[in-house]
Amino acid sequence: MNDLSHRFFILLTLCMSVVMAACSPAAATPTLAPATDITFQMSWIHEYSAAGFYNAEANKHFANENLNVTLEEGGFVDGRYIEPIDEVLNGSVDFGLSSAAAILQARADGKPVVAIASVLQRNPTALIFLKSSGIEQPNDLVGKTIAVADGGALQLLKVMLTAQASARAMWRLYRAPILAWTRSLRDVSMC
Repeated sequence: MNDLSHRFFILLTLCMSVVMAACSPAAATPTLAPATDITFQMSWIHEYSAAGFYNAEANKHFANENLNVTLEEGGFVDGRYIEPIDEVLNGSVDFGLSSAAAILQARADGKPVVAIASVLQRNPTALIFLKSSGIEQPNDLVGKTIAVADGGALQLLKVMLTAQASARAMWRLYRAPILAWTRSLRDVSMC
């Protein structure tokens, strides 16, 4: 490369650097507005499935967006499931985390709620049986008694059972408070 070409290349590089710097967005200035307070109702207790929310809080993602987020624990209180949809509707919280099945049921019931995001790519609901039960597939549930907690699990179970057989009477379905899972089924009520 000759001397003139070398100088031209350096001059062109400097000019491009100045143009690129001039076209780049200005540095963000700190906001003077007070943070927006948001209360978010979790669908379950504080545990690993909410790690994304706690990570966002710990890494100041909420604060960086000028949000002051309070994460409310879900689960059960006094044997009653804390339904995030109801908490949003009664104004106790601004947003809630609920299952797709519960949101669809709420919409079918005329409740004015909408889904704005999906947290999980796959539904983590599982059916749990003792190995000695011999249950390996949904049709093996025929004639069995099934306990299910309030919340989205009940809707998912009903959909699965409906898809497996035309007669719901083939199963005994009980709606069980979470505490009943650790006791006998004598305290549960029939759906």
